[in-house]
Parts: sequence; structure tokens; C-alpha cells
Amino acid sequence: MLLALAFGLAFARGEGLVGGEPVADGSPLARQTVALGWRGDAFCSATIVAEDLVVTAAHCVRNSHDIEVLFETDTVSEKNPRRRPIVGYELAPGYDPDDEHPERRDPPPRNRADFALVRFTGGLPAGFNPAQLVPADHVFHDADEIELAGYGGTFDHTTPNDPVGILRAGHARLRDARFSPTELQIDASEESSSHNAGGDSGGPALVRIGGEPYLFGVCNWGRVGEFTVFALVRPRLAWMSEAAKRLRQHHGHADCSTVLR
Repeated sequence: MLLALAFGLAFARGEGLVGGEPVADGSPLARQTVALGWRGDAFCSATIVAEDLVVTAAHCVRNSHDIEVLFETDTVSEKNPRRRPIVGYELAPGYDPDDEHPERRDPPPRNRADFALVRFTGGLPAGFNPAQLVPADHVFHDADEIELAGYGGTFDHTTPNDPVGILRAGHARLRDARFSPTELQIDASEESSSHNAGGDSGGPALVRIGGEPYLFGVCNWGRVGEFTVFALVRPRLAWMSEAAKRLRQHHGHADCSTVLR
């Protein structure tokens, strides 16, 4: 649901999607999913949540400079991709940038706060719009089928002409819907689905309601062939509201008031 407010891969490090298929240009998913890039080369995924804001994984943007939002389903073939400069970001409270290899820890770490709100300037290109957030009363269950999207190559890199920078989507199932108060765990095993996807760092996890995609998570990290952890968006809404105010005040206020709720 969208509301106007008065503001006055993944595997670890975005290895890519498993079994993902290219997303059609102009589809609802393509109009809300973007790439983060440097000099036109995509390295992470993100989702539009306002006319000047995207959400992604914190590890995608920490210590990053001169990065851009890329508005193309294929950033590889497009020689002059539509782009917007990033002017600031905030990392979710509790994120530890020194925790670089959660996939090596056992038991798996929880509540890592690998979540960031990123501001860009220049507005949205024509045809793009903020994502819809899954309704507050939506209940997730283990084994629910969900959809993932991102700009990583297929994970095993066995597909010919499979570069990073092409928007793909695939299906997966929830492995643990109660992994933590702020996270879900996706089943990334080959047995979970014939169209299994593992996610791409910063990319969205979605459910389809009435045929339309609804955002609920952001891809964080995982173990190859086992699971992927996604940060939930809803638990961050209050922080996102305050972070958006700070980003707009510090970097100049745009006439943008639509954010997720």
C-alpha cells in the first residue's frame, strides 16, 4: 500500500539468481526494480520506494562512492542507460559492517540489519513507479511460494551469455517464515522449485496479489544450495520515515512525499 506522508544474493555479496528468467521491459516488476551501478556497471539490485528513494542491502552501499541508480532491464546491452546519481544513504541501526561473512557462522546469525535507504536526484524516468508494500495483515507460512528479482547472473554461471546486469526473476519457497523478527529465510535448494531462485544482493522478495507484485523483503546473504536470508521491509518503516527526512534535509528537499507504508 502507498501513502503520501508530509515530509516538509543472494547469496553473500550478490552472486546472482539461480534459474531466473529475464524480466520483460515495461512489466510491473521492471518498473519498480533497479540496479545500483558504478560507471554503468551493475553490482547490486534495489527497489523503488519513493520518487527519490530506493531500498537495498547495507553491504551494497557502505563505503561506496560515485554510484548511480540504473533504470534498465538490460544494463549490459544498453550503451547509455537511464541513470540517476546517488546523493546519500543511511544504513539501518544495528548493521555491523565488519560482519562480512555471515555464511561462515553456525548457527546462522539473525537480525543483522543489512538494510539501507538510498536517495538519488533527478526523479523517476517515465514509466517507473514506487513498489507496493505487502499488506500489514498478510501472513507468511513456511513453503509459501514467492518471487525474487535481481541483476546478478545465474549462480552457476553455466548459461551462455550470462553477464551481471540483466534483470531476472524466479520463484522460490519460504524455508523459515519466522527466522527472526526482522528476517525471512528462503529455500535455495534445488529441490524447492523447478524454477528456483536464490536472490541477488539488495534485490526484492515479492508476493503476487491479484497478479501484481508486492514487496516484502530485501536480499541479504545466504549459503549456496541451502538458503537465502531476506530483511523484511515493514519492521523498518518508522526508521525509513525518519531516515528519508534526514536525507532530504541534508541533500536538499525534492517535491517527493510518497513512501511505503
